[in-house]
Amino acid sequence: PGGRIYRYEGPGRFVDCGKLQNDETGESFTVGGMVVYQGELYAGVSKHPGKGLYRYAAGQQWQYLGHPGHRVTNPVVYNGKMYFCSLDGGDVTRYEGDSKFVDVGHPPDVTQTYGFAVHRGELYVSSWPNGEVFRYDGDRSWIRSGRLGEEKEVMGMAVYNGKLYAGTLPLAQVYRYDGGADWF
Repeated sequence: PGGRIYRYEGPGRFVDCGKLQNDETGESFTVGGMVVYQGELYAGVSKHPGKGLYRYAAGQQWQYLGHPGHRVTNPVVYNGKMYFCSLDGGDVTRYEGDSKFVDVGHPPDVTQTYGFAVHRGELYVSSWPNGEVFRYDGDRSWIRSGRLGEEKEVMGMAVYNGKLYAGTLPLAQVYRYDGGADWF
């Protein structure tokens, strides 16, 4: 079973840092991403059991911080705030601290958001089911930034040598973003 987090201590050595679980949503079996925010380690859960946001306390202890009504996955820090994707409807959420979550919108025609990338100072999110990427325009607004071929899902994204790249399903292709709505 998954849902545990480990710290790498060197070749072949991993330290068990505990399991993500809480009394409200249960015991997780998947970890849906981690991020360092304001000097602390946070983790989200990608399946319903154990869903929510957690902050590492120490040893094998994690503090449960609640959830915004959906799973919080693939966190990113952007302009000093922490954002999450949603596999439950596609909403993007910002964490405000003290177990407070703010809905920052829903990219159009999206039922799941998968991952983020910060490129040239702007936040982009990948999605399903139309293989599109969207750019955050503030408040609750998301702007279409192109469709990647005939793909259904845009999964991981990364910035490499100043260019934004994204991987897709079902054809497992990699695209490069050249601005506007242009992907190659």
